[in-house]
Amino acid sequence: RIQKRRYKWVLDHTVLQKEGDTVTHYLGYISDITDLKNIEQQALKAEQKFHTLFEESLDAITLLDLQTQSFVEFNKRTLQMYGYTEEEFRRITPGDLDILHDKAQIAKTQQNIMTQGWDRFETKHKTKDGKVLDVLVSARKLDMDEKPMLYVSFHDITGIKVNEKKLADSEERLRFALEGAGDGIWDWNLQTNEVFFSKRWKE
Repeated sequence: RIQKRRYKWVLDHTVLQKEGDTVTHYLGYISDITDLKNIEQQALKAEQKFHTLFEESLDAITLLDLQTQSFVEFNKRTLQMYGYTEEEFRRITPGDLDILHDKAQIAKTQQNIMTQGWDRFETKHKTKDGKVLDVLVSARKLDMDEKPMLYVSFHDITGIKVNEKKLADSEERLRFALEGAGDGIWDWNLQTNEVFFSKRWKE
């Protein structure tokens, strides 16, 4: 303990001095390890913050071992999204999830990520119960313990895709209605300065 109620971390080294079987005195010294302890505490806080972000993310976040093609780390959202238990998902590979790409295509994509450092793309994944999800995949390479790894997140965009299709279908029905009405229709978008003329208007 030092002045003004400030404290320091110290490491106490003590050696017994003997004469025969009798301890005659102690010889010791202390080392100031305050800076080391502060670094350890900062590292612990950073790890706790990362763990919170990892577990509370709304996306499925995983760590993929490229050599074994197994997910060595994953958050709770991953299990919720795909419907597997923790033990089951540890046996899952990217090829078990992706229904649009075969193993060769997946391997090529992974190699591209390792070359350029990252990638983002859309695909379709299958859950344990057979449900198909539209997924936005974001991947970045990592080097951990001299092993090639990928930090991969999966964002479920199924709802977005459904709404996009509904909008496209609605626009298509409107187009058919306009074409079938027999009236000449025009539409001027003031924001984009684009003008649409129906087929009947052009006639």
